[in-house]
Amino acid sequence: MNAKCLLAQTGLCLLSIAGNAQEKMAEKKNVLFIMSDDFNYWLHSIGYYPQVKTPNLDKLASEGVLFANAYCSSPVSNPSRNALWSGLRPSTTGIDNNAGGFVRDRAGFEDIVTMNQYFLQNGYWVYGAGKLYHPGSMNDNPYIDKDNWSERYKGGTGSKGGKFLKWKNPGWSSMSYSVNEESMNEENCSDYEMVNEVAQYIKDYAKSAHKDQPFFIGCGVFRPHLPWNVPMDFWNMYKTEDLKIPEGCLDKVYADMPWLKTSSAHKGVLDAGKWKEAIHAYISLMTMTDSNIGILLDALASTPYKDNTIICFMGDHGWHLGEKEQWGKATLYDEANHTSLIIYDPSAQGNGKVCHKVVSLQDLYPTLVELCGLPAKADIEGNSLHALLQEPESKDWNKPVVSTYSGSNYIKTNEWRYVRSKGGDRDMLFDVVKDPSECNNLINDRKYAGVIKKLNAELDSILAIGTRLREEKLKGEKPQMSGKALTVKLGDKELKGTISRTCVKSKVVKRGRLLLDLLSSDPYCTLIIYDESGKEMLKKTVPGEQDMELELPSGMGDGSYYLFVKEHDGASVEKFVVKGKNKKKKNK
Repeated sequence: MNAKCLLAQTGLCLLSIAGNAQEKMAEKKNVLFIMSDDFNYWLHSIGYYPQVKTPNLDKLASEGVLFANAYCSSPVSNPSRNALWSGLRPSTTGIDNNAGGFVRDRAGFEDIVTMNQYFLQNGYWVYGAGKLYHPGSMNDNPYIDKDNWSERYKGGTGSKGGKFLKWKNPGWSSMSYSVNEESMNEENCSDYEMVNEVAQYIKDYAKSAHKDQPFFIGCGVFRPHLPWNVPMDFWNMYKTEDLKIPEGCLDKVYADMPWLKTSSAHKGVLDAGKWKEAIHAYISLMTMTDSNIGILLDALASTPYKDNTIICFMGDHGWHLGEKEQWGKATLYDEANHTSLIIYDPSAQGNGKVCHKVVSLQDLYPTLVELCGLPAKADIEGNSLHALLQEPESKDWNKPVVSTYSGSNYIKTNEWRYVRSKGGDRDMLFDVVKDPSECNNLINDRKYAGVIKKLNAELDSILAIGTRLREEKLKGEKPQMSGKALTVKLGDKELKGTISRTCVKSKVVKRGRLLLDLLSSDPYCTLIIYDESGKEMLKKTVPGEQDMELELPSGMGDGSYYLFVKEHDGASVEKFVVKGKNKKKKNK
């Protein structure tokens, strides 16, 4: 054979290999991954609160599989999202509250492969927009895994309030709502601006330089997260007086839960007569979110990718709207953990059906890996939902859900939910078949000792998987808090900070008010202020997850002070200066 023939055959061979590679890449399914912050399980299709209007998500649910009993890995955003993207439970990484930081800051987990990174490594073009990790946007924040995206939309999220109607809960200052006089537009709603950008990105993908790569497009909508700033057009879709108080609240006697007390947030709502109006604000934003997600779904439907794209929608955890006299997330009750989940896989045999089996957001990483035909990962937790997408009511599926919050764990099966609290003083057992609203705690009924023993063993077995993974990654190193340790010596007192975080918004304080950013803190934290001699000037427990003004005691004169913010899993220490507090005002 002469050289020309050999080169010609080699060229044909190379072309054939390249063609096969392109065909193989083209066969891979794309992913449209949509999240909504604080979107609970009030989705109309689930049926718990049928007055909610979510037509676009209802349509998606009718085309895919609706998981009516989906649960988060932790009932606040940071641990829930870290667990979802890392594939590791909060009990494994130790990130089990909002102060836990980012998974890569944890000893032993610096090199974990996140879900977006794994798709990137396997030839996908990975695009991110909005609130996917804990930060509110995909701007250059190290906590969004910023180096493992092909491209990011860096604009903001949320919506602006207005003067038509405004209210702030005196029992929980983070809970506020207002109605904008205008209908939704790109000026008053960053969520709307973002989804239009992402929708155009989807439409233009076939003309892009990376059109031959399968895509993973993630879009995180911020609402209905507080504050509930509602455009007028969505507010007008409901009438406050027509709304019902959720069924889980009516005439319930909560048996054997002596610690269950009316929260200050609920008292604030009741005293102001705002229960229905607050529900009005929340569900208006659910409907706005549904509308924005509809823009994404319509964009995909107009492209050649519509029949080869997996669509996944979820909330990141649940949200109380008065059930068990609570508002918000951050509890071990069902309402704070129960969320919405829809998966549409074009080739799934179970499309159009509802799955009532318990599933977890922890299951999404292994599920999408399998659905897209990527190599299975042995170093993540959760169960692939592939089998339930084929047969949503499969009798063979009996995998429980496990969740962790601030040192407490619970396990939920299709029959029971058992909460094992950190101190053992708030344990709960519910028969979720007979008591779906979880009003009757069976923990002290000896008749259920065998059930508790079995659930304890099952919970320990699942947690042990994470313990083994952690030990392998640590290789003998001691787990540590995120951030650098800081010790401040004040007289005979030592303040030890373990969380690297800035809470004090202005280091120089005037007019006796300290401005604080507690957005990344626990739902409740203790603030302690010391002077330079170590004398305690103030100690106060306050609701976290908010910006707040802390009024300083009258006895604090000009000088330097230290703020100690104590939380469940650590503390932070910061110095600030008071100036001009004792100056007398000049007479006008």
